Amino acid sequence: MHAACYSVFALLQSPVTDEQSILVTTVIDTLRAHPGMSLGCNVSIQSAALGGWRSKVIETLAGEPQVAARLVIELTESAPLTDIDAVADFVRALQQLGCRVALDDIGAGYSSVRSLMELGVDIAKIDGGYLHRARSNGCARVHLGALIHLARTSASHVVDERVEDEEDLHVSQACGAHWVQGYLFEPIFAAGLAQSASEPERD
Repeated sequence: MHAACYSVFALLQSPVTDEQSILVTTVIDTLRAHPGMSLGCNVSIQSAALGGWRSKVIETLAGEPQVAARLVIELTESAPLTDIDAVADFVRALQQLGCRVALDDIGAGYSSVRSLMELGVDIAKIDGGYLHRARSNGCARVHLGALIHLARTSASHVVDERVEDEEDLHVSQACGAHWVQGYLFEPIFAAGLAQSASEPERD
């Protein structure tokens, strides 16, 4: 059981492709500047179905495998997905370059379970509402365990979200999550990332 080890630097989820391109480019620039850092970047799954900006990102990462290996593209669903095949192509292209792909809020999105089964992502992130309900409801805990089990059949790593205390951590571990994310662990904000990366490690 581990805390998620990458920081979500970019939180904008706009489907506007120009903004999406700027967002991902900013994260890539940050990774170039800080070779020891890994970052996650939220991308609207609807944007991932569109061309243009995706080709630019793929072209950039193709020439910088050391950057691609430290980048996690996190797909978020804010509306029904109409072209899952195009998204699957984008996911495969990123993975071939060494980039990891995550699917966020599984169980809460418009078609997140279908997306989980068809996209072949590396990281599956379970919507925190399942853990919230499982805190005091045995039936909900069974549902959480079943969803995590399903996610483990499709993704190499499963993250349980909204872990706020030691009891949440215990429930997540008992239900089979590989990783956890939440306020049990100190959040890292974008404004402090560069400073943190430049500070020497302490014994």
